Formats: sequence, C-alpha cells, structure tokens
Amino acid sequence: MINVSNEFREVMKTRRDFLQYANITFKDGRTINLGPKDFALSNNSITDAAGMNTLPLGAAIAKSIQLEIINDKEQFADYDFLMAEIHLTLKLQLSSTIESVNKGTYTVITPETYGSTIIVEAVDDMYKADKEYATKLKFPATTGEMYRDICERKGFMMGSSTFLHDDFVVKAKPEGMTERQILGYIAMIACGNARFDVDGFLKIQTYNFGKYTAPIMSADRKFILDTNGKQILSVWGKKNKAHDLKNFFSNMKVGTDDIIITGIKTVVDENSENSNEIMEGNEGYVISISNPLITGEQKKVVSWLANELIGVRFRKFSGDHTADPTIEFMDLAYITSTRGDKRNTYMTVITDVVFNVFGYTS
Repeated sequence: MINVSNEFREVMKTRRDFLQYANITFKDGRTINLGPKDFALSNNSITDAAGMNTLPLGAAIAKSIQLEIINDKEQFADYDFLMAEIHLTLKLQLSSTIESVNKGTYTVITPETYGSTIIVEAVDDMYKADKEYATKLKFPATTGEMYRDICERKGFMMGSSTFLHDDFVVKAKPEGMTERQILGYIAMIACGNARFDVDGFLKIQTYNFGKYTAPIMSADRKFILDTNGKQILSVWGKKNKAHDLKNFFSNMKVGTDDIIITGIKTVVDENSENSNEIMEGNEGYVISISNPLITGEQKKVVSWLANELIGVRFRKFSGDHTADPTIEFMDLAYITSTRGDKRNTYMTVITDVVFNVFGYTS
C-alpha cells in the first residue's frame, strides 16, 4: 500500500482528476518533462499484477505502464523512446496543497507506436533479471546470499536486508534458469513473491495474513470474531493497513464462498518412476508448489508454507472501482458488494490491479 495523507484518501473517494507527470531520460542523454496536457485521455495506465488464477506464490512480477503522449505537431518525431527511462508521478489538488504520489521508474523495452499520439509501454527493473542465472557464488549458499549476489551483479537496490528463511541452504548451483526465476523460487521459500517497490528497491515480500480461525466480521468491521463470537486480533485492519473498497461499479463479480487454504503439496522426483507426493494439511484448496532450490528439503519447506498459509481465507473478486493509486499487488483489503439493500463485506488479497489514470481502478 502506498502511503498518502488522510485528506488525499478522502478526496479520491469522490474525485479522479489526478494529474500525471513523466520525467523521461532518453538513451542519447536528452530529457523531457511531460505534464497533464501532454497526455491523451485514454491509454494511460499502471499495471501491478501476477496474472495467475490462484494465490501468487513464488512470482517475480514486473510492474508496467502505458502512456499515450500527444504528438499532434510531431514534436517528438526525432526522439527514440526505446530504452528510455520514465519516472512517473501522480498529483492531486487538495484543499491547500498538491500531494504527489511516486509511481515508480520504468524502461521502454519495446518500440513505441507513432502517429498523432505516441503510445509507449515500459516495465520496471525486473526485466533486467530475464537473463540466465550466471553467478560465481560458491554453493552450498543460503537464499539470502543468492538474493544479495543477484542484487550486486544486476545493480539492484536491496529492499530486503533480511527476509523469512533467508538462511535456507541451497545445496547446488541452479542450472538452466533465469535470474528472475531464481528470485521467484527464493520468494516462494519466504512464503511470498519478489517485486520492485515504487522507489526501485527489490523486495522479497512475505504474505502477512496473521493467525486466525474461521473469522467472521463484526457489525462495525473493527474486529474479527472467531466461530464462538469471541473477539480476536483483526489482522486485516489497521495493523496491516488493509484497503476498505466500497465504491465499485456495476460490473463487480464476487465468489459465492470464501476460499480457505487447506493444504500445501509438492511432488518429489516428478519425472521419475519413484515420484512421491509430500503434503501438509487436507484436501480442498491445496496450493501445489514446484521449486528446484528445495531439492532434498521439500518436507521442511512444505511444512513452513503450511504453517503460514493453511487456514487463510479470502474471497475471490473482480471489478472496476473508483480510481485509487495507492493499491498494490499483495495488499490486503475489505471489499463491500451491494445487492439491492443488502451489503456484504469480505476479506481478500490484491493479486492484479490496473490503475487507469483518467478513469478507474480494475
């Protein structure tokens, strides 16, 4: 979740007149600064998504942006946007100040489309990890050492000085994989995902659901109750800064039931006649993992993940919400759906979010 002021949060409930600014540095060293009047009213978006049909675990995701820049006078005809770096900022006029929101730095890795407008697509630094894992690190090595080695060799700023299970020992050097795949496998062991934050730091981000059993919301939604009606810690509340999303348009779709994670499993020697399955928990909604870094230690890692995830519940949903640039991948949220006079609130986790600058948030 991106931190903004309380006034910003109140204002954006009823307004979506965010001002978009982009500082662009081209490969030849030239720079330009673009403001709100330089962009078309469509095709300006920020995507922060794993693109999976399940709870993402072990993903190394790349945020992306699309900009449509006005070129009616061919003012950008002699600029080559390929490999240009774009720093994107959103601003919102408040009662007495203009508040800025940093939305990150991106690199254009595909050619732009020219015309009366220029459509540019760019991604964050995760694209630099789409290279063969070619380390000189000595193995056995810990996942923490592997993460730091990748950051040093690729020039990434480290956002996770320590992370969950960063002392897990990988016995042999992985072969035939990309740096990005390795980051995902490291993040899986840490019960989470790898991503760059808006300030450009590479993080191994662990899920933080907390511990609860069959929670149901109290009437005022300040607390979570167990099945006996006893108040327990609201892990989805202020402690974890959950979003409170209520202002959906009519296309909102909500699952009929909560998804409850019941088990974690993996297959040992999957392509062998001697393959066998290691599982913690029970049948139901079982997350199946595959991770070459845990060879020989599958039972230990499955147990770790089961301890963090079994019993977690969330409601699957999709829809368009009033514009909110503070929502990020892996954020926790309350979602409220309305049918007639009935309003229902559910707990969920954000896995895919698209912010449309002059429109809504999907």
